[in-house]
Amino acid sequence: MVNRLVEPTSGTIEIDGKDYKSYHPVELRRRLGYVIQQVGLIPHLTIAENITFVLKLKGVKENERRARAEELLKLIEMSPDVFMDRYPLELSGGQQQRIGVLRALAHDPDIILMDEPFGALDPITREQLQDELKRLQRSVHKTIVFVTHDMDEAVRMADRIVIMRNGDIVQAESPEKILRAPADEFVANFIGRQRLLRQKTEMPVRDIMSKVVVPISAQSGMNQGLELTVRPDSTVLTSIQLILAHNLDSIQVADSDGTIVGIVTRNSLVDFLDDVGSADKEAGSAKVVS
Repeated sequence: MVNRLVEPTSGTIEIDGKDYKSYHPVELRRRLGYVIQQVGLIPHLTIAENITFVLKLKGVKENERRARAEELLKLIEMSPDVFMDRYPLELSGGQQQRIGVLRALAHDPDIILMDEPFGALDPITREQLQDELKRLQRSVHKTIVFVTHDMDEAVRMADRIVIMRNGDIVQAESPEKILRAPADEFVANFIGRQRLLRQKTEMPVRDIMSKVVVPISAQSGMNQGLELTVRPDSTVLTSIQLILAHNLDSIQVADSDGTIVGIVTRNSLVDFLDDVGSADKEAGSAKVVS
């Protein structure tokens, strides 16, 4: 519906506060990027031509199109010298899907629509592309509407998850909030009780750490033992393992430059896992305190 391939039976969709029907469908679609599960690369066009297909429709010169294709290939660490002039059938499924993502990015759209883009891939390739897309998103800063029926993928990828039932929105919040407090029994069952506990331990430490302000003069003295330090992106499970392995009451959280930004205590981990629910609470607590 967002790109008007399907018209809504009621209601409105707004882009930048403007009813999207006020845009000509072609103009609207050229403002959007679109990635589908079947990739949809044009087999008789080279990789560079596939990536820049929309740019060609917009009248961009060939040398500028090739420069853009080269820039994007470098962004996902696919060598332009190797891949620019190949054809889709010469690429693996994962590589083709990467090109599909680049094609959606090439004309610098405001919004990218992704319709189960990794659904047809094997689990290893799928996980690699999920990580790659997250890294790419941090570079290009685009709004991505990502449709998936895989709850693990949704939790892994999203800043915000919208869970729907019979056409109605049941809950729309960050993955962390949905995992900590499902709106109702439907959401809890949809997520799965075991996932509630497992995903909690895979969440980043930054979400549960206590922030601390440490004078620079004291930093070096506090950060002597590497085994006592985790990064903000480290998982909660990593903190649990360190605390158990070294019988600690707390560990430090430090940025890549060594600056201490927070602390995680044994008690905070217990409290964090205790809100999974009464059925899982004993198992969650035992992982930390036993």
